[in-house]
Amino acid sequence: AMPHGNMPEFIARLQASGGGRISASCALFAILCVARGGEVRRAHWKEIEWGAEGGPVWHVPAAHMKRRKPHEVPLSPAAVRILESLPKGKPGDLIFPTPKPERESEPISDAGLLKVVQDVWQAIALEDTPAARAVVAKVVLAAQKAKSPLHALKSKKPKVIKGLDDAEVPAMTLHGTRSSFSDWAQEQTLKLGDGHQIKRFSEVEVELSLSHAVGDA
Repeated sequence: AMPHGNMPEFIARLQASGGGRISASCALFAILCVARGGEVRRAHWKEIEWGAEGGPVWHVPAAHMKRRKPHEVPLSPAAVRILESLPKGKPGDLIFPTPKPERESEPISDAGLLKVVQDVWQAIALEDTPAARAVVAKVVLAAQKAKSPLHALKSKKPKVIKGLDDAEVPAMTLHGTRSSFSDWAQEQTLKLGDGHQIKRFSEVEVELSLSHAVGDA
Protein backbone atom coordinates (compact mmCIF):
# COMPACT_ATOMS: atom_id res chain seq x y z
CA ALA A 1 0.00 0.00 0.00
CA MET A 2 1.06 3.58 -0.59
CA PRO A 3 2.19 5.27 2.67
CA HIS A 4 -0.81 7.46 3.55
CA GLY A 5 1.40 10.51 3.92
CA ASN A 6 2.19 10.31 0.22
CA MET A 7 -1.39 9.81 -0.96
CA PRO A 8 -2.04 13.54 -1.62
CA GLU A 9 0.88 13.64 -4.06
CA PHE A 10 -0.17 10.36 -5.64
CA ILE A 11 -3.71 11.69 -6.12
CA ALA A 12 -2.36 14.93 -7.60
CA ARG A 13 -0.26 12.96 -10.06
CA LEU A 14 -3.23 10.76 -10.93
CA GLN A 15 -5.29 13.87 -11.64
CA ALA A 16 -2.57 15.22 -13.91
CA SER A 17 -1.80 11.89 -15.56
CA GLY A 18 -2.19 11.33 -19.26
CA GLY A 19 -4.41 8.34 -18.60
CA GLY A 20 -7.88 8.11 -20.07
CA ARG A 21 -10.24 10.63 -18.52
CA ILE A 22 -12.77 8.00 -17.47
CA SER A 23 -10.09 5.67 -16.08
CA ALA A 24 -8.42 8.37 -14.02
CA SER A 25 -11.76 9.78 -12.80
CA CYS A 26 -12.98 6.31 -11.82
CA ALA A 27 -9.76 5.57 -9.92
CA LEU A 28 -9.90 8.93 -8.12
CA PHE A 29 -13.55 8.44 -7.18
CA ALA A 30 -12.77 4.98 -5.78
CA ILE A 31 -9.88 6.35 -3.69
CA LEU A 32 -11.94 9.23 -2.31
CA CYS A 33 -14.84 6.92 -1.45
CA VAL A 34 -12.58 4.15 -0.08
CA ALA A 35 -14.50 1.86 -2.40
CA ARG A 36 -13.62 -1.35 -4.17
CA GLY A 37 -12.98 -1.14 -7.88
CA GLY A 38 -15.95 -3.30 -8.82
CA GLU A 39 -18.36 -1.13 -6.82
CA VAL A 40 -17.24 2.00 -8.65
CA ARG A 41 -17.00 0.45 -12.10
CA ARG A 42 -20.62 -0.72 -11.91
CA ALA A 43 -22.01 2.47 -10.37
CA HIS A 44 -25.03 4.06 -12.09
CA TRP A 45 -26.25 7.65 -11.94
CA LYS A 46 -29.45 6.57 -10.21
CA GLU A 47 -27.37 5.53 -7.18
CA ILE A 48 -26.40 9.15 -6.47
CA GLU A 49 -28.81 11.03 -4.18
CA TRP A 50 -27.92 14.64 -4.89
CA GLY A 51 -30.45 16.16 -2.52
CA ALA A 52 -29.68 14.07 0.55
CA GLU A 53 -29.67 15.89 3.87
CA GLY A 54 -26.08 16.79 4.70
CA GLY A 55 -24.91 16.48 1.10
CA PRO A 56 -24.88 14.04 -1.82
CA VAL A 57 -24.79 10.33 -0.98
CA TRP A 58 -23.85 7.34 -3.11
CA HIS A 59 -26.19 4.41 -2.43
CA VAL A 60 -24.32 1.26 -3.46
CA PRO A 61 -26.80 -1.60 -4.08
CA ALA A 62 -26.32 -4.92 -2.33
CA ALA A 63 -25.74 -6.68 -5.64
CA HIS A 64 -22.55 -4.67 -6.16
CA MET A 65 -21.18 -5.20 -2.66
CA LYS A 66 -18.81 -7.96 -1.58
CA ARG A 67 -20.97 -8.75 1.47
CA ARG A 68 -24.20 -8.42 -0.53
CA LYS A 69 -25.48 -5.69 1.78
CA PRO A 70 -26.33 -2.13 0.64
CA HIS A 71 -23.79 0.53 1.54
CA GLU A 72 -24.05 4.30 1.78
CA VAL A 73 -21.15 6.63 1.05
CA PRO A 74 -21.45 10.35 1.93
CA LEU A 75 -19.63 12.11 -0.90
CA SER A 76 -16.87 14.58 -0.16
CA PRO A 77 -16.68 17.85 -2.14
CA ALA A 78 -13.78 16.38 -4.15
CA ALA A 79 -15.82 13.29 -5.06
CA VAL A 80 -18.76 15.48 -6.06
CA ARG A 81 -16.50 17.55 -8.32
CA ILE A 82 -15.45 14.39 -10.15
CA LEU A 83 -19.08 13.49 -10.84
CA GLU A 84 -19.88 17.03 -11.92
CA SER A 85 -17.01 16.94 -14.42
CA LEU A 86 -18.42 13.90 -16.21
CA PRO A 87 -21.05 13.81 -18.98
CA LYS A 88 -24.41 13.28 -17.30
CA GLY A 89 -26.26 10.19 -18.45
CA LYS A 90 -29.71 8.83 -17.81
CA PRO A 91 -30.45 7.38 -14.33
CA GLY A 92 -29.85 3.87 -15.61
CA ASP A 93 -26.57 4.74 -17.32
CA LEU A 94 -23.17 3.82 -15.97
CA ILE A 95 -21.19 6.65 -14.40
CA PHE A 96 -17.89 5.21 -15.66
CA PRO A 97 -18.58 3.39 -18.94
CA THR A 98 -15.83 1.95 -21.08
CA PRO A 99 -14.36 4.62 -23.37
CA LYS A 100 -14.94 2.37 -26.39
CA PRO A 101 -18.00 3.80 -28.22
CA GLU A 102 -19.15 0.40 -29.48
CA ARG A 103 -19.27 -0.94 -25.90
CA GLU A 104 -20.49 2.12 -23.99
CA SER A 105 -23.11 0.06 -22.14
CA GLU A 106 -20.31 -1.87 -20.42
CA PRO A 107 -18.39 -0.64 -17.36
CA ILE A 108 -14.77 0.36 -17.59
CA SER A 109 -12.58 -2.70 -17.15
CA ASP A 110 -10.67 -3.64 -14.03
CA ALA A 111 -7.57 -3.78 -16.23
CA GLY A 112 -8.16 -0.17 -17.28
CA LEU A 113 -8.28 0.95 -13.67
CA LEU A 114 -5.18 -1.03 -12.77
CA LYS A 115 -3.26 0.42 -15.71
CA VAL A 116 -3.86 4.06 -14.84
CA VAL A 117 -2.82 3.46 -11.21
CA GLN A 118 0.24 1.44 -12.23
CA ASP A 119 1.32 4.04 -14.80
CA VAL A 120 1.41 6.77 -12.15
CA TRP A 121 3.20 4.52 -9.67
CA GLN A 122 5.70 3.42 -12.34
CA ALA A 123 6.54 7.07 -13.06
CA ILE A 124 7.22 7.66 -9.37
CA ALA A 125 9.34 4.48 -9.08
CA LEU A 126 11.50 5.56 -12.02
CA GLU A 127 11.91 9.15 -10.86
CA ASP A 128 15.46 9.85 -9.73
CA THR A 129 14.69 12.38 -7.00
CA PRO A 130 15.12 12.17 -3.22
CA ALA A 131 11.35 12.47 -2.70
CA ALA A 132 10.50 9.66 -5.12
CA ARG A 133 13.24 7.42 -3.75
CA ALA A 134 11.91 7.99 -0.23
CA VAL A 135 8.38 6.96 -1.22
CA VAL A 136 9.60 3.81 -2.97
CA ALA A 137 11.76 2.90 0.03
CA LYS A 138 8.73 3.22 2.33
CA VAL A 139 6.64 0.94 0.11
CA VAL A 140 9.41 -1.68 -0.06
CA LEU A 141 9.91 -1.54 3.73
CA ALA A 142 6.17 -1.86 4.37
CA ALA A 143 6.00 -4.94 2.14
CA GLN A 144 8.95 -6.49 3.95
CA LYS A 145 7.41 -5.84 7.37
CA ALA A 146 4.12 -7.33 6.24
CA LYS A 147 6.08 -10.27 4.84
CA SER A 148 4.16 -9.85 1.59
CA PRO A 149 5.73 -11.91 -1.19
CA LEU A 150 6.70 -9.80 -4.18
CA HIS A 151 5.84 -12.67 -6.46
CA ALA A 152 2.59 -14.63 -6.21
CA LEU A 153 1.68 -17.67 -8.25
CA LYS A 154 -1.58 -17.90 -10.18
CA SER A 155 -2.07 -14.13 -10.14
CA LYS A 156 -2.87 -12.14 -13.27
CA LYS A 157 -2.02 -8.85 -11.55
CA PRO A 158 1.63 -7.77 -11.49
CA LYS A 159 3.26 -8.06 -8.09
CA VAL A 160 6.40 -6.12 -8.93
CA ILE A 161 7.43 -3.32 -11.25
CA LYS A 162 10.88 -2.18 -12.26
CA GLY A 163 12.22 0.87 -10.47
CA LEU A 164 15.54 2.66 -10.80
CA ASP A 165 18.48 0.42 -11.75
CA ASP A 166 15.98 -2.40 -12.48
CA ALA A 167 15.22 -2.76 -8.78
CA GLU A 168 12.07 -4.72 -7.98
CA VAL A 169 9.40 -2.57 -6.37
CA PRO A 170 6.04 -3.81 -5.05
CA ALA A 171 3.31 -3.04 -7.57
CA MET A 172 0.56 -0.64 -6.56
CA THR A 173 -3.11 -1.54 -6.86
CA LEU A 174 -6.29 0.43 -6.40
CA HIS A 175 -7.30 -1.91 -3.58
CA GLY A 176 -4.08 -1.00 -1.78
CA THR A 177 -5.33 2.55 -1.31
CA ARG A 178 -7.98 1.17 1.04
CA SER A 179 -5.14 -0.06 3.26
CA SER A 180 -3.61 3.42 3.07
CA PHE A 181 -6.90 4.86 4.34
CA SER A 182 -7.09 2.31 7.15
CA ASP A 183 -3.53 3.10 8.28
CA TRP A 184 -4.27 6.84 8.21
CA ALA A 185 -7.57 6.55 10.11
CA GLN A 186 -6.08 4.38 12.83
CA GLU A 187 -3.32 6.91 13.47
CA GLN A 188 -5.58 9.94 13.82
CA THR A 189 -5.96 11.26 17.37
CA LEU A 190 -7.70 14.06 19.24
CA LYS A 191 -6.07 15.90 22.14
CA LEU A 192 -8.24 16.33 25.23
CA GLY A 193 -8.17 19.31 27.58
CA ASP A 194 -6.13 17.38 30.13
CA GLY A 195 -3.44 16.66 27.56
CA HIS A 196 -4.45 13.06 26.93
CA GLN A 197 -5.08 11.80 23.41
CA ILE A 198 -7.82 9.53 22.14
CA LYS A 199 -8.40 7.92 18.78
CA ARG A 200 -10.32 10.20 16.43
CA PHE A 201 -12.08 7.27 14.76
CA SER A 202 -13.21 4.07 16.43
CA GLU A 203 -12.32 0.71 14.93
CA VAL A 204 -15.99 0.24 14.10
CA GLU A 205 -16.13 3.52 12.17
CA VAL A 206 -13.05 2.58 10.16
CA GLU A 207 -14.35 -0.88 9.36
CA LEU A 208 -17.78 0.43 8.35
CA SER A 209 -16.14 2.98 6.06
CA LEU A 210 -14.41 0.08 4.35
CA SER A 211 -17.74 -1.80 4.22
CA HIS A 212 -16.29 -4.61 6.32
CA ALA A 213 -18.38 -6.82 8.56
CA VAL A 214 -18.51 -5.51 12.14
CA GLY A 215 -20.50 -7.63 14.57
CA ASP A 216 -24.09 -7.51 13.38
CA ALA A 217 -23.56 -4.32 11.32
